[in-house]
Amino acid sequence: MRRRLLTAFVVLAVAAAVPPASARTRPATSPGPHYEPIEVVATIPFPGGVVPQDPKTGGTNFSADLAPDGRHIVTTFAPTEGEKQVGVMDLDGTGFRCITCGRMKSAWSPDIFPDQRRMLVQVPSPVDRVTEALPDGLNPLSAGTGDQSYAVVECLPSVYDCRTLRRQPLEFPRNSLLEGAQNRTVSVSPDGRYVKWAEIRTLQGSVMVIGRLHADGTKYTVRDPLVLNPPYRLDSDVAAWSDGSRYYETGAFADGGRTLKYGTEGTALNYDIYELDLATGRRTRVTTDLDYNELYAASPDGTSLAYSSGRGLDRMTVFSQVTRPPLIDLMSFSQLGRIALWNNRLCMNEMWLMPRGTQSGTYGGQPVVPEDNWHIRGWSWFADGTRALVTEFRDPSEVAPGNPADRVRLQILSFPDRKPTAPKPVVDLDTVDMASWAIPYDRYVGMGAHAVTDRTIKGKAAGTARVRYLGTFAAGSWTVDYDHYSEDGVTFLDGSESMATPSPVLLGVYQADLSLTGSRRGYLRADLTVLGQDRYRGSIESEVDGRRLGGVPTQATCPGVHQPGLRLTATATATAVTAGTARIRVTVDSRVPADATYRPVAGATVEAGGVTATTGADGTVSFDVPAASGDVLSVRADAGGFRPADVRLTAG
Repeated sequence: MRRRLLTAFVVLAVAAAVPPASARTRPATSPGPHYEPIEVVATIPFPGGVVPQDPKTGGTNFSADLAPDGRHIVTTFAPTEGEKQVGVMDLDGTGFRCITCGRMKSAWSPDIFPDQRRMLVQVPSPVDRVTEALPDGLNPLSAGTGDQSYAVVECLPSVYDCRTLRRQPLEFPRNSLLEGAQNRTVSVSPDGRYVKWAEIRTLQGSVMVIGRLHADGTKYTVRDPLVLNPPYRLDSDVAAWSDGSRYYETGAFADGGRTLKYGTEGTALNYDIYELDLATGRRTRVTTDLDYNELYAASPDGTSLAYSSGRGLDRMTVFSQVTRPPLIDLMSFSQLGRIALWNNRLCMNEMWLMPRGTQSGTYGGQPVVPEDNWHIRGWSWFADGTRALVTEFRDPSEVAPGNPADRVRLQILSFPDRKPTAPKPVVDLDTVDMASWAIPYDRYVGMGAHAVTDRTIKGKAAGTARVRYLGTFAAGSWTVDYDHYSEDGVTFLDGSESMATPSPVLLGVYQADLSLTGSRRGYLRADLTVLGQDRYRGSIESEVDGRRLGGVPTQATCPGVHQPGLRLTATATATAVTAGTARIRVTVDSRVPADATYRPVAGATVEAGGVTATTGADGTVSFDVPAASGDVLSVRADAGGFRPADVRLTAG
């Protein structure tokens, strides 16, 4: 058979967001973790009469989660007229029925028990009755600062067919702001026996609590509550002190209920994701970057993590890039990053996906962007880990469609490169000895209740930090002065940082004048007055090693979210081939925000000469295509969640 020799060559093609590179200067693909395609396999229509936005304020009042049976979707929605309610529908959007309409004034944020006959819901609180007439912008107790009350809804025969409904209040040890606490992030454990929440005590600060549910026929209460915060000490040890001066908030369960996610600051104003083993009390830091990380959804088999982050968008980096211990964060983060300022709640908190426990250096997984400028705010895994139900909101910077249903959508995402797996079994928390390491509820006093007139804390390597706390968590002032403070002996911090709340929720004043010297050089200067939700005056600026950031990031300054581009390299080997056939080798990789390293894309579809192939875990694939000498071949790479890439090569 006549044979031809195909001359070796290399051609690069990159998406617009990736600068071109020559073969000689092309950055190498990392041999580490790879990216995967994420495909949209279904868009679920909204049922008639369901408005995904509040008809009075235009705000977003829609959420959706996959029900425990995997065949239904449970939603919070706004009816055409009236308050928020809870409904359920089939997986394809048909069969919608409202569970609470006509039975409860309002209900939202449903959490279905494993028996699928009960659900925990949030309901209007006593304080709401006082403030509900005020617009959100003028209501000091709306959004993240308002009171929060809950109830258990009992349905027969099931929540999917709730012919008989009974509502029973859920009472907490401190039941409302009127009793000295806001109870937030409440959810039921996978075994249905426990409830966890973040108790924001007005005098003490944030406290993470778990307790056993008890029903007496008229109400649900919490028995034997335990505090999940780490113990702290008011001494000269910075680590022991910081365990009390951080802001804490509970998140989702994982590993069948044995693991609980919580959020707190790794360093000052740098909110990170942590995992707590409820059997042992062991704590693991999951995210390590300098920006905001919050939502958490571990896959049912425990191997993957979907999480939300400001990575690459610099939501909090202007506050956090001058790294320092979180010595006043209980006060400052609640004002600036989590509750009072309430900025960037829609943008700058985007979903990412990574193998669980792998964030390291600049690697944090891949952004999940089914389409540019749609923001994912809800994530539910299907049991086998190959699909997820997501709720998405259109970027508010874009012109809003006239139909509210075009501003919010439900989609099912597929991970075609994955094989089905079994979920981890549910853990009976009655068999887990949390009392062996957790703190009894009545014995924990939060750092916010302590007056500290003048205390010196030693740096790990050198220098000191001098702290002064006056007042309480709700209203007071917290100050730290650094004197050549160092944790590594090569970078040193000097200056002061303070947070004062003359009027809780309504007014907070943050000031900083910090300088870094030594191995790393920079500064943080701030004089900000927080006036409420997304309202402030003043300025902030920081710089570290030449990277300068300025101003408070807001919704208006969000650059939006965009799919990363694929980079495609096609090579033809210098080898004899059968006449009319050429063998090509393709490499597909990409780089994502906050990570300059190109990493392979596994499962990418490559097409050339009418032949289709799929890349492996290293992002490469080799295959034969019909070609004669001089033929021009078009090669295209596609992967869901990425912009495609194309190259043209000439067989010679």
